[in-house]
Amino acid sequence: STETPGTETPSTGKPSTETPGTETPSTGKPSTETPGTEEKPSTDEKTPTETENPSEGQPTGTGDGE
Repeated sequence: STETPGTETPSTGKPSTETPGTETPSTGKPSTETPGTEEKPSTDEKTPTETENPSEGQPTGTGDGE
């Protein structure tokens, strides 16, 4: 009885450890590249948009401020 659970423990532990281990990097790699690729273009689009808005707001805001 002592050998039976001992043999089942490593047997179940090995496959279970490899299964989640393989899925973790697999999900991590694409998920990291997907948001990274979407954030770059989305940031570029926001940058010019924000640059134009403050450009028009700066002269108006600066005139009122001064």
